[in-house]
Amino acid sequence: MSYIFWIQSGENQVLMFVLKNLIDFRVLFFGLVLLTNAVSFSDEIATIKKAQSLFLEKKRLLAIEILLSAGKDSKPSKKIISTINEISEAFLSEEALQLFESSLSLQATEPLQSQAKIIEALKIEPDNFLLLNEKFKYQILAQECAKAWAEIAEVLKKNPHFLRSQISDRLVQICLKKPLSEKALADKKDTFFYWSHLEGISLVAQKSMAKAKDKLYFSAKLEPFFPENYYWLWMIEKSQHNPEDKSRQWAEKYIASCKGLTSQLKRSFGFDPFLCKKTAELESDLGKTSKTQ
Repeated sequence: MSYIFWIQSGENQVLMFVLKNLIDFRVLFFGLVLLTNAVSFSDEIATIKKAQSLFLEKKRLLAIEILLSAGKDSKPSKKIISTINEISEAFLSEEALQLFESSLSLQATEPLQSQAKIIEALKIEPDNFLLLNEKFKYQILAQECAKAWAEIAEVLKKNPHFLRSQISDRLVQICLKKPLSEKALADKKDTFFYWSHLEGISLVAQKSMAKAKDKLYFSAKLEPFFPENYYWLWMIEKSQHNPEDKSRQWAEKYIASCKGLTSQLKRSFGFDPFLCKKTAELESDLGKTSKTQ
């Protein structure tokens, strides 16, 4: 015979079985673990709801601060980090959203106008982390690396878990010709293809070509539609004066990948400042090699 207790916490219920006279302590322990997890989960849901309410009140930074406080003693849960990312890049005004979309449509043909749209949108939503990182992207393209690095450092203090800010931080380290920091390389288990891509570029700058190729191959395996790996593989083959057919294959793959990018893929890879900006360079190189063959 066993006793059954229902223990309610918030919206969650945990069924804990405790055997008569506590004969089986394992069951009691398991029940207590479930109860602790349920209370913790309930607190997390309450924190997320509070943060979402604050965001709708246009208190984005306070909302993120509350979410960060949920993981003070340990790394925040995946759900908390996911909510941080959602709140960081969500738009509060239709006008700012339209300016952002307009900026995206102008990136390939009118980069200066595209940048101006981001600056204008930031006047409306200065705490929108997506817009801030779009601005950093243009600063990196313009080689305003030191300025970008200082601003990114301040952004990361306020919101260290937003993915785009982490990307900008690593990009600007490369822009400043610094080896990626230990912190940037800490999570070796992360299979996000772009981390391997950036590590590959960093290794190229350090003249460690064999290791760089390994990283770029791995990144390309994880995400074969991302063109920039092929540019750097072309660059490595050219720098090592390898037979033209080796570099040519990467140039052709880069150009084909850029031409084959759908609108969805362009948006997905939009965090890369250099996306398909080397097409003319590689087309010119292919033209030269064709003439010599």
